[in-house]
Amino acid sequence: MWKIAIFVVAVVAMSSAKPAGDKAPCVGCPVQQDANDPAILKKLHSALATVNTPEQVDQITSVQTQVVAGTKYIVQFKTKQGKQCEASWVEQPWISEAPQYVNFKCE
Repeated sequence: MWKIAIFVVAVVAMSSAKPAGDKAPCVGCPVQQDANDPAILKKLHSALATVNTPEQVDQITSVQTQVVAGTKYIVQFKTKQGKQCEASWVEQPWISEAPQYVNFKCE
C-alpha cells in the first residue's frame, strides 16, 4: 500500500514540475534591485565607513540583495577617482544597526 502512495506522490510531483523554459524564483539567490534607490546609497556609505576607505561613490552601477542570515547587499559602483569597485555586507538589524561582514574591493 505504501508503495502505491509513494508512486502517486512521485507522479503528482513530476506532473506539477515546471518545464525547463519556465523559471521559478530561486529561493536564496541574489535578486537585482534598483541602483537608483537613495536608500541603497545611504546603506553603501554606511558600509564604506566601516572599512575607512578614501574612495568616494560617483555612480552605483548594480545592486543585488540576497536572503542569508539577514539581507546581504552586493553593490558595484564607480568612484570619483575613476575606479570600479564592489562592496558587500549583511544587514542583521536584530543584532546590530551597523553593517556586518563588510567586504570591499576595487579594480
